[in-house]
Amino acid sequence: MPSMTSLFLAIEFIERNLHEDIRSNEIAAAASVSSSHLYKLFSRTFNQSPREYLVKRRMSWAADALVHGSRSITEIAFLTCYSTVEGFSRAFKRYYLLLPSEYRKTKPVIIDLYPKLSTAGEAHETEQPIC
Repeated sequence: MPSMTSLFLAIEFIERNLHEDIRSNEIAAAASVSSSHLYKLFSRTFNQSPREYLVKRRMSWAADALVHGSRSITEIAFLTCYSTVEGFSRAFKRYYLLLPSEYRKTKPVIIDLYPKLSTAGEAHETEQPIC
């Protein structure tokens, strides 16, 4: 299977399961490649591991949900696969330099630091159903 097809399948699997506790070996299986090959694909293409990509996508979704959605910070934390709000808040601050509550209050203009790779014309991220 060509590498770009595998990469597309991996990204598609990540997006479909963004709110699930998924592992790199599950992503690799969905892309029909080994875990090591998947790691190489992501490293060469995005300069990061599949896990780092997944975390950044979750944080990007969380930022969008904080600004455009009505979910509580606790609900967003659990939907991004964090078991505690504190852990989510620390991770969020690492990427956005603000706590989620501060971020929600500031209503930043640019929120999608790590946008979903998709075709044009798709629904806004917070409008998509939760898996």
